[in-house]
Amino acid sequence: MVQVRRNRRRTHLSSRLSLLLMDKQFRIILLSFLTVLSILGTIILCSMIASQENDDHIMDDPSKYEHVVLPNSNQHKYEQLTQTLHQIRDPQNVGMMHQQHQHQHPNSQYDNIRMPQEWKDKLLKRKNTQMRNLPRHCTSPSPIQEIIVKGERHTGTNWIRHMLAQNLQKNIRIPQDSTEFGWKHGFLPPLGWGRPLDDPQMVVVVTRDVFTWLQKMKRNTYDPYMEPFTKRRISMARFLRAGYGAFCQPTPKRTENPIQLEFCNKFVKKLWFGMQTKYLLSETAENVIQIRTQKYKQWLSDDFSDETVRGSKEDFRKNRLHVRLESLTFSDEGGEGNSIVNVEDDETNQWEVVGKPLLDRCIPVAEYFKAVTTHTKFDNKRTKGQRTGQKFDAARERNLLLRRYSKDDLRYIMSQLDMEFEKKMGYNYDYVYEMLKES
Repeated sequence: MVQVRRNRRRTHLSSRLSLLLMDKQFRIILLSFLTVLSILGTIILCSMIASQENDDHIMDDPSKYEHVVLPNSNQHKYEQLTQTLHQIRDPQNVGMMHQQHQHQHPNSQYDNIRMPQEWKDKLLKRKNTQMRNLPRHCTSPSPIQEIIVKGERHTGTNWIRHMLAQNLQKNIRIPQDSTEFGWKHGFLPPLGWGRPLDDPQMVVVVTRDVFTWLQKMKRNTYDPYMEPFTKRRISMARFLRAGYGAFCQPTPKRTENPIQLEFCNKFVKKLWFGMQTKYLLSETAENVIQIRTQKYKQWLSDDFSDETVRGSKEDFRKNRLHVRLESLTFSDEGGEGNSIVNVEDDETNQWEVVGKPLLDRCIPVAEYFKAVTTHTKFDNKRTKGQRTGQKFDAARERNLLLRRYSKDDLRYIMSQLDMEFEKKMGYNYDYVYEMLKES
């Protein structure tokens, strides 16, 4: 019954509406109403355009209105407005205002705006396009077109790469793993895969204290061959003394890069008439400490073959940059014993360690050097005992990692190091000798 009533009402309303539309007088009234509305809309639009034109005239020549007589209460305000308009129209003042805005630090324009810090960083990254002036000894910008970051695993290569990408020109490539110049943790050719480096390429080598590095390697070596030695039930002593091996990275079955395949196929053995594939080790060493030494001796060598560097070897050595991870995470220069000052989040420190050396090599660097203040690798995970995004206490981490070594482990590690080479890299390990003296 309810549905029937609703249908009757709809039929009644539609019939009444059709009758009204058929009425000639009603149609005339409706048309007149719409015409009046359109006229009013046109008048309002014209008045808005006229008021805008008047404002433009004031900006063009404010002197026309200097002698307008206003009430005493508004005359002073109007004089101030006229004076301001004169200053805006003065080209010299406009140039000064532009320079003041240009030299304003980009951080200041977002200080009073309430928004997530991540959004502010993205806005600043877009605006951070102005480059610093090159030093006097640079006649022109460096021809460097690609920066290859090399370093052992767990040394902060991702952190350095993000730092470079955020503060260098966009035309400089900073790949995660270059498709032409090899795995970032692997040897340069001919010991590793990749093309010989030429003049447009530059290498940044990242090193880390061997004692903090080994604890990280014990957790993850990023290679299936060493994975059995990283399990918790395996002691640190056994891990240190195990023979080191690694497959060609990334494994050939995961890549179609012809440059890598040409090298990695040398370490593939076909079995059962080609029906089964066996991957051979492309990196071998007596232990994990020895492979670290071998790689850094090649990356930091001053004597390269043509298979490694095809361009000017002198320019390659001059452009190469060595970054110690400890220089970016803490400084104990002015302290004694365990007195360590954390400086990881200090823009000045990152500028001195990374930005300034690049500028000295005639590579344009952003005018406002933006620091990368958090580790970028383990997003949304608990890392190093602290949440990603918070300040990283490097001193706390070092103290925690060193407690896990026995004295026998410390002595064994020291016996496997080339101390003369370690000192060239900036590591003397005096604190380890002090730990061994303690009873």
